[in-house]
Amino acid sequence: MSTSNPKFLSVIVPVYNSQKYLTRCIESIINQSYKNLEILLVDDCSNDLSKDIINSYCTNFNNIKSINLVQRCGAGYARSIGLENAKGKFISFIDSDDWIDSNFYKTMINAIEKTNSDIAISGIMTEEGGYLSSIERYTYKYQNVINGDFALTLLSRSLSQDCYITPIVCNKVYSEDIVKNSNIKFEKGSLHEDDIFTFFALLNSTRIVLTPGCMYHYYQYYNSITHTMSKDYIISLISAFTIIRNQLQKEKKFEKYKCEYFSFLDKCIASTLNCIIHAEKNNIMQKKYVKFLITEMAKELLPLDYFDYIDMNRIKKFYGL
Repeated sequence: MSTSNPKFLSVIVPVYNSQKYLTRCIESIINQSYKNLEILLVDDCSNDLSKDIINSYCTNFNNIKSINLVQRCGAGYARSIGLENAKGKFISFIDSDDWIDSNFYKTMINAIEKTNSDIAISGIMTEEGGYLSSIERYTYKYQNVINGDFALTLLSRSLSQDCYITPIVCNKVYSEDIVKNSNIKFEKGSLHEDDIFTFFALLNSTRIVLTPGCMYHYYQYYNSITHTMSKDYIISLISAFTIIRNQLQKEKKFEKYKCEYFSFLDKCIASTLNCIIHAEKNNIMQKKYVKFLITEMAKELLPLDYFDYIDMNRIKKFYGL
């Protein structure tokens, strides 16, 4: 298979102890209507049968490659290693417990080519079990091409709009140029690596095409990271927004995107507070996590600027006034 074809696609799959779901994920990729692709399975030191599943597919498919990390580094770093090895003109990520519709890549790449866009974005179907529990999220009724600044508005929810963009990286297909030439990377060990990557991918894009339909299936289960809470989760959130702020300041863009930055931060803090309430049932622990969140924000971010951004209606709503 020649990788000189301008339509060649690299699919990067970080893998860690995914034996229950990995076959389902890989099968959804190899059965795509779009065939001109390579699959990079980046094993992040799995200690279950994931390695055996990977080796079996690598033996039977010449467009599947295994990359084995020597120490556990997290999904973000695994994706970065995948990017270093990717040969495609287009880049996509899939988490090993998720899957995609059979026409996902053909639809997304056709949309990029026809609109001369940097990124194509699909809606998401959240999955918790059988098809009866599927929930549509971030849906787009019509194909629409938007610019990077407006995409940041949809990501950060700085304005009320008819649709929004999720920071999840996996419901998107990227042109190689926007990923590699913009020096966008995932942070090693971060639990919020998607927030950083997506913010700068959109900021650096000229054209983004929103595609109709929910073609990416995002599997949620009780013990997933989005359903658990820890101090590391909070530290990672604050670290992610410190990195975003520092990079914006380095590029002298912080003032221009200050509203989007604080709105995105506000959205993620609200999501974290919601996670604290639902993942931790003990009231004392809830208060400890909230106190820890406020303390970490005061140390690393710009709390006065953040509170200047929030209007009184937001504060009243928070306190139920």
